[in-house]
Amino acid sequence: MKVRRQIEERQREWAEKRGIALTGGNEAAPLARVVNLNDNLFAPLDEKTRDQFLRGAGGELAFPDGASGHLYSLASSQALCLNVLAPWRERPAELYAALGLEAEERCVWEFDARLRFSPKRTEAAPIDLLFNPRNPSPAGTALAIEAKFAEPYDGKLRKPLGNYYRTRKDLIAGWTHVARLIRDNAERRFRYFDLSQSVRQLMALRHTFGRTRFVLVYLWYQVPGRDGEEFGAELDEFRHVARQDAIAFVPCTWRELAARLPGAEDWRAYLKERYGL
Repeated sequence: MKVRRQIEERQREWAEKRGIALTGGNEAAPLARVVNLNDNLFAPLDEKTRDQFLRGAGGELAFPDGASGHLYSLASSQALCLNVLAPWRERPAELYAALGLEAEERCVWEFDARLRFSPKRTEAAPIDLLFNPRNPSPAGTALAIEAKFAEPYDGKLRKPLGNYYRTRKDLIAGWTHVARLIRDNAERRFRYFDLSQSVRQLMALRHTFGRTRFVLVYLWYQVPGRDGEEFGAELDEFRHVARQDAIAFVPCTWRELAARLPGAEDWRAYLKERYGL
């Protein structure tokens, strides 16, 4: 059984143990989904965040009523992101500290953020969570978070970077080591890490905030055994390449982050029971 399927099965077992109403989880619709969205979340979804998902680019909630979307999936990476990070919406300094970063005095949280290359183009991969600085000085730094759960373990080949991005020399200028990965079609040798997605996000962040005014934090779910070890090795390789180009790319496992956050006991018990964190 593929690792992704194993993760999905564990999530289904967790939901059934709690008596949560589900749909799917069979051959016709193998990915189990909750009937009621808040059953997939530690805390109910607030209206501000719900509106961000309805306007977002990732299909997390279907417009206009949010009655369907990826966020209903038990294996949703965005649900994992909410369950770990949402409690710190009003306490961002503690989250920044847990990530080893210096907090911005003023920033706006945006889930499923769209970053545009031009008024008519939104071809960059969406950002799961963006901390957009509201500091007018050049010192303001954006924090972008990419959240991963089961999807890297699906065994599928990663798509190569599209031609539009390969020809955007203005957004790769100075990134000689990343450019070499692209030129060598390194997507084909990364089994878990989606190089194309991360490069598109980095380009969009650079276009929006400038070459040195952003950090991309890559939060990933490490499974036991060889698959988790190999995924970690791929991320270490890209982190090394990014560092050579002065790109702030910070991989961190969900378990590492959760251990650094000073959360309440009921929150910790939820993460441990559901995700093993």
